[in-house]
Amino acid sequence: DFSGFNDIVDALGGVDVCLPYDVVEPKSGLDLPAGISTVTGDQALAFVRVRAIGTGSDIDRIDRQQAFLSSLIDKAKSSGTLLNPIKLVRFLEAATKSLTTDPELANLNKMRQIAQEVRSIPPKDITFVTTPWLVNPEDPNTVVWNEPKTDALWQAIGVATLGNTLGG
Repeated sequence: DFSGFNDIVDALGGVDVCLPYDVVEPKSGLDLPAGISTVTGDQALAFVRVRAIGTGSDIDRIDRQQAFLSSLIDKAKSSGTLLNPIKLVRFLEAATKSLTTDPELANLNKMRQIAQEVRSIPPKDITFVTTPWLVNPEDPNTVVWNEPKTDALWQAIGVATLGNTLGG
């Protein structure tokens, strides 16, 4: 959920984002200068959700969200979070409160084991996949899932179909 997202970002001490130009968006409260900024909690949420960057399309937001997650992963790995017991527990507590998992994964010790395994994965080996989409015929700034291709993707990664609309 959104508060869990904020907690995860805050547990890392913020996440760096890079903007090609100033972004001031009163509706979301986002006010960031061009260049690299470290965003925390509410700023991070506004950054990944705001439409005032780029074309305002869902695809721009998806690309920005994936870039943000990449920065979040880099921060978790480079900040020593996975090797620092205090930071690790803070990060895992935030993550376990905001995620719904299988019961066997819903404890700090199991999440710690997973985190320690993840630390050996090089960032270049992490791939983000965008759900197959089509331009929404009712709003060209948004997209809808391409149902047959999306269902095939979810089946390939072992997840039940979760819905049919991106964005929000």
